[in-house]
Amino acid sequence: MHASFKAIALLAAVASTSATSFKLKAHVTDFDLTPSVEGQEVALDLPTGFAYLTQPGSGATFTDLDNTIDTDVTGATNHIHITPGGTATVPSVNVVTFNSSAGTQGVAIANGILAYEGGIFTACPASVLQKAGDEILINFKKAGQRTLFGCANLELQEA
Repeated sequence: MHASFKAIALLAAVASTSATSFKLKAHVTDFDLTPSVEGQEVALDLPTGFAYLTQPGSGATFTDLDNTIDTDVTGATNHIHITPGGTATVPSVNVVTFNSSAGTQGVAIANGILAYEGGIFTACPASVLQKAGDEILINFKKAGQRTLFGCANLELQEA
């Protein structure tokens, strides 16, 4: 019986550890883009560290540890960086990024949804965020800020 208990405890520990790895998929809550970004997954642009949306099955794998979100898609641990900004009503054009510096604290999965300071994530064409390329980048707006024209409001859900 003692050996069986150890085996069950080991399986529970492995399940608990593996449960912290997940992908993030977009669930559009308002202003979808054309073509739709519903169900697309968050990936990481290696040269810039920008978080962007890609086809389902192609997203990065993330972990929710130490009060921040991390990924090791580059072979080394990269931490999420969210830089809210803008005015009381207009968000900044900052892109959510990942790099090796200490990540933004307070970012976590709450009830299966990526959450930070009561704000909302958005998906925007790179040009709207004044960046080069044709990717759909992830932006963050604080509570009370409007959505930038041409962007979709998202919940980034655990997948």
